[in-house]
Amino acid sequence: MTSIAINNVIHSPALYYPILNNCLRYALRALNKIILSTIMIVTLLASGSSYLLSSNAYAASTTSQGCTVVSIDNQIQLQKSDFSAVPAYPLAESSSAYLSLLQNSSVQSIGATGIWKFDMNTCSASLASINVVFSFVSSTGVNQYLYVGENANASQVLGSTLQTAVGATNSVTWSGYEYYVSSGVNYVEADWGLPSASAPSTGCSTNNECILLDWTGGSIGAGGASGLAQGGSGDTVVCPSSSCTSYYTDYFAWYEFYGVSCGQPGCGVSGLVNCTANQFMTVSSGDDIENYIDYTPSNSTMNEYVNDLTDGYSCTNLIYIHDGAVTMNQPYYGQFIAERPEIGTSGSYYSLPDFQTTVIADAYVDGSQINNLSPSSTYNMVNSGNTNINLGSVNYNTYIGAYFDETWSTSSGT
Repeated sequence: MTSIAINNVIHSPALYYPILNNCLRYALRALNKIILSTIMIVTLLASGSSYLLSSNAYAASTTSQGCTVVSIDNQIQLQKSDFSAVPAYPLAESSSAYLSLLQNSSVQSIGATGIWKFDMNTCSASLASINVVFSFVSSTGVNQYLYVGENANASQVLGSTLQTAVGATNSVTWSGYEYYVSSGVNYVEADWGLPSASAPSTGCSTNNECILLDWTGGSIGAGGASGLAQGGSGDTVVCPSSSCTSYYTDYFAWYEFYGVSCGQPGCGVSGLVNCTANQFMTVSSGDDIENYIDYTPSNSTMNEYVNDLTDGYSCTNLIYIHDGAVTMNQPYYGQFIAERPEIGTSGSYYSLPDFQTTVIADAYVDGSQINNLSPSSTYNMVNSGNTNINLGSVNYNTYIGAYFDETWSTSSGT
């Protein structure tokens, strides 16, 4: 839904007040994330990708032995090649659950998820188990996900779980989850590590740029219709030509009130507000980005906050709106989306870059973690028959709350 016609604006170097207003919440979150004797880390290894969950949120974590999150990541990087060589797929494909579904459904392999156990006392990492995830589409069009759990050396199936994808919809531009609240959505929040991006082998044919936006938001209608407040992070791969034999990558934070008339930057279809217009809101790949929207029904106002929890800076619409918010009708849908955006209002879209697996964590709608909610729609990014992003299921982890992952598959068709 996002239209790219970027508004570059200057921000104060000390926009700390959204973070200060929520310092207790951040402090409690930090206590759950750092100085833990044992933590479980999930790394997605489909297509050889690996990403440490909320890695920067752990950056200050140390022990007397000097063990840090860098040590964790390094050990997993060294071991992931061994994991990739493990015959996890053939074992999962021989399971009774897989063979039973295969009789009446077509299948596409999504990927393998490694559950890593890390001991801070010994500063050692080990693979605890493996989950292989398949998506099935039945002859009647029902979308289902099969999760096959295996032991660490992929020699034994431990069990399987089958989930039906509620409201699964193919989209040329979106990948992610949407939640409907009949009484209205007042609050949507999540955070994630800003993924690194690179040029895909198919190049960036649209304006010689590939763009990925990760965001949370709230809209009046389904699919972002009738007014959408959204914000998050962006990755832009810029090439001298469509073939992208060389390129550079730009990272930014942003927000937008799409389809909302408020006479301010980022409203209507004027394009998103780029919070990274100068050095004061510079973001980098790996930074812990948080976005949340806050709607006040009593006066129909919407606030939008984009925070870099790594550097401590914030970007918000409050810098523009003297009365503190944008006036907007009550939203009923909360979204958690990865998107390749539209070029202005042209009806054409930017190509999708190759990007590091992204884990959307601490995901809430109105105070409820999304693992306790049922999505009203699930969006799968598909172009010219190609599934561009593999969408992970929603799960829960003690340290990062409700989460799901987005794994790049191919940019073909985009």
